[in-house]
Amino acid sequence: MSDSAYAKNESTQHVKSMRMPPQRRSLVVRRLSLLVLLGSVVLSGVPAVAQHQARQQAVASAKVSLDATEKGYEIGTGSIIDLLTATTNFAEAQRNYYLALYTQLVAKTQLNSGAGILTPALIKDLLYGRPTK
Repeated sequence: MSDSAYAKNESTQHVKSMRMPPQRRSLVVRRLSLLVLLGSVVLSGVPAVAQHQARQQAVASAKVSLDATEKGYEIGTGSIIDLLTATTNFAEAQRNYYLALYTQLVAKTQLNSGAGILTPALIKDLLYGRPTK
């Protein structure tokens, strides 16, 4: 059982053992569940942002390497193998960047959904990069 699932189960059991009306107890259980969910979403979102930034830098680096390799091939100091390797590395860096971007968008969407503030306008802002109001 994961730590968050264990904490949720333990908290739920504690609340159920307390003497309070069933409606109130249900509300407390839902709030605790939401807090556990939000905590796990926040913790997964922090690495997603860092990974996105790192992948962005990797794309820039791979592009510089590709450009240099192309120039070397054009003047005859590089081989076709070098050029193919640099092209493959650039394509992989781009793929990794877009995967990291997707992961970051999913984390932001889950965070906003868990907080109860996810709207169609906010989804558009997340997808198209416009600042939220």
